[in-house]
Amino acid sequence: MKPNTFNQTILLTCIVLLIVLLVQNYQLPKQPAEPIVFEETIPPSAPEPSLQEKAEGGSTDAQLKLAQQLLEERKTTAAIDWLYKASSNEHPEAWFELGKIYKSHAEHQDYAKAQDAFFKAAELGHPAAMYEVGAVMMLDTALEPNPDISSVYKMAHEGNPESMYLMGKALREQKGDLDSQQGIQWLQQAAEAGHADAQVELAH
Repeated sequence: MKPNTFNQTILLTCIVLLIVLLVQNYQLPKQPAEPIVFEETIPPSAPEPSLQEKAEGGSTDAQLKLAQQLLEERKTTAAIDWLYKASSNEHPEAWFELGKIYKSHAEHQDYAKAQDAFFKAAELGHPAAMYEVGAVMMLDTALEPNPDISSVYKMAHEGNPESMYLMGKALREQKGDLDSQQGIQWLQQAAEAGHADAQVELAH
């Protein structure tokens, strides 16, 4: 082998060894370790309170719904208890339901209580209660009108034909000439406002 070739071979070998050493000593930059994420354990939610539990907890709407459910199950006495609890919080629908029971339920029928319940519902803004007050008065002509039923008179004085008719019908059937005369006047006003039943009533 020629000296030049020998020297080139040694040089090449050294270069290769140097490259190998460099590769072995070279370290890639370490990737940052991903943070360990611990999943949050969510405790199981508490079960939804039953209708009974909500009612016992003082929810007026739950008390009303429970009473209506009891009425469907024909448990009227228990329903009345819950309706009174709801009505104590000035719930108009509860008073109205009580009025319906006292008006129509054979076992609990009491027109005086029905009139009072409907009146309280009317005072609290129930749209159908004022009509029922007059209807109860017509069912029991011996029933003394509740002296606090100002809302019924108010509707009649404001010109509501149905209220004028109910007032006229109820007063006309009350004992006493003055009541009868006032009843006829209300019927006449209702008839003039186009109330067909008032016109028929006056024709008799």
